[in-house]
Amino acid sequence: MTGATELTEARRRVPPGIVRVDRPVRRVVAEAEFAGVLRQKLLGVQARAVVGPGRSGAVASVYASHILGIPFLPYGVPCPAHLRPLLIVDTARKSGATLRKAEREYGDGECVTVWCFDEPPRVRFWYERDASA
Repeated sequence: MTGATELTEARRRVPPGIVRVDRPVRRVVAEAEFAGVLRQKLLGVQARAVVGPGRSGAVASVYASHILGIPFLPYGVPCPAHLRPLLIVDTARKSGATLRKAEREYGDGECVTVWCFDEPPRVRFWYERDASA
């Protein structure tokens, strides 16, 4: 056996409920938990539009748009002055580099930055491929 076949055979030998040590332990965040945490983080936020970096930021920003009743802007689209302050939102923050980059990109006016989860530990979300794996 070699490569993928060997790995598949090794996975079959692991009983259900056993944590494998050959991959990092991560927690899967369900949609209901994510929506609840985001609602809490958005309490008191004053913004007129929302944007989110990357794929997970797009998910978070669409949710925030619906929760707050404000327009969603695709990441990279300039924010007009009448839609300031701008909310920048993401699902998780590890080093904060992605959010700082977004703040620099949209920093020509007032911005509010929100994220839902701090990493580590690594979190995965219900919409990610193999999230239950």
